[in-house]
Amino acid sequence: MFDIAICNDNIDELEHLDYLLEVYRLAHPWPVTKIRRFQSLYDLVDCIRAGRTFPLYLLGHSSELWMNGLSPEAVLRREEPKGEVIAITSNAQAAFLQPTPGDPLGLAACLVRPVSDQDLFQVLDRLIQSSISQDASLQPCLAFPTQKGKQLLPFSNISHMAYDTHTVTCYLGDGGTLRSSTLRRPFYQLIRPLLLEQRFCQVSTSWVVNLDFVDGIAQKRREVQMADGTKVSIPANAISGVLEEYTSYFSLPGKKRVPAAGKR
Repeated sequence: MFDIAICNDNIDELEHLDYLLEVYRLAHPWPVTKIRRFQSLYDLVDCIRAGRTFPLYLLGHSSELWMNGLSPEAVLRREEPKGEVIAITSNAQAAFLQPTPGDPLGLAACLVRPVSDQDLFQVLDRLIQSSISQDASLQPCLAFPTQKGKQLLPFSNISHMAYDTHTVTCYLGDGGTLRSSTLRRPFYQLIRPLLLEQRFCQVSTSWVVNLDFVDGIAQKRREVQMADGTKVSIPANAISGVLEEYTSYFSLPGKKRVPAAGKR
């Protein structure tokens, strides 16, 4: 769980930030789960003193200085030294997207108002991915309905899934397989959390694959070649979209491109 606190005494800016965070949360239902709003820094401080802290604070204020000449960020840091803090400033020259060496407050970022979705989402991606890598409880998981009850499957261990006659077979990256109980809802509802992540691609109405486990795509044969040897057929009207998702995913920073699509 990765809860976020927004604190801003400007109601319009507070509403704008709340909207941007809600857009981000809907696209990343795991691990972002709750967004708490504070219109007063006093209320946020009282909340922290009562023992309720947050992994991330998004902090803006109409005045650059506050209690006894301190900035809002300094006031927050005095109360909560551990959480990540994203500050908001009216000075474009003071804004930064990466931590600044020597910053006494240790801010994660400082964004210029009005805050853009591009800047905010870039910082959130960096902070949340860093937290996920350090905390296993934040790893995204799929609640998979087996005959013995729901089993949490880490996204990173799901290779591909196939739907057939109201049941789903899940192929795992470690070589195992799981068969679901009889589904009482459409397949797309089960896999929706997966499709919100770029690593997963629905190649047909009954197949979804994890691109991290794809060896390549045979364009002429319209097949996805999985690492375990499985070959997944792609409908003729879907091949261009699948190739586009495949290419886009492996163009992301840090992603190693596997054999070029359509060359087999």
